[in-house]
Amino acid sequence: MKKFILNPNKILENEIDEEVTRVKALIINSNNEILLACLYNEYQFPGGHLEKGEDKEDGLLREVKEETGLTIHKEELVPFMMIKHLSKNYSNSGKNRCNDIYYYVIKTNEKININNTNYTDYEKNGDFKLEYVKINDVEEKLIDNSNKYPTSKGITYEMLQVLYEYKNKYNLN
Repeated sequence: MKKFILNPNKILENEIDEEVTRVKALIINSNNEILLACLYNEYQFPGGHLEKGEDKEDGLLREVKEETGLTIHKEELVPFMMIKHLSKNYSNSGKNRCNDIYYYVIKTNEKININNTNYTDYEKNGDFKLEYVKINDVEEKLIDNSNKYPTSKGITYEMLQVLYEYKNKYNLN
């Protein structure tokens, strides 16, 4: 699994105040489209935080079900990439945070089932929506969105790193 470290402020391990583990999915159908989620005008790959005591695969299956209504099984998960993102004063909290984000590839033609989702109030209030985008159009869509909504530049940069790695690994350039 490819590992990528984002540490723009050169934070040392002993300067980390909190650690968070997240899991994300590149859900790809046979039309070479990737499922993107949009929340508060920020695109993301579906996924989220692990619950206490939850392993990465179970957490991802839960998050994918909650956000997309898709029922995915562990054997469909392909570990792909890990990003360690160290942030100084994360979201103006006064805390330095280490986010470990594990990415998995899920290839499926199962249809999104909005009636089978379980959105949080945060997601509902943020106008959470899902959209499949052709893999060759994702980069432009993310960049255009980050130019329109500058607060999304951080997540856009991270997503582009994952997209580039995916396209390189599967010779889609």
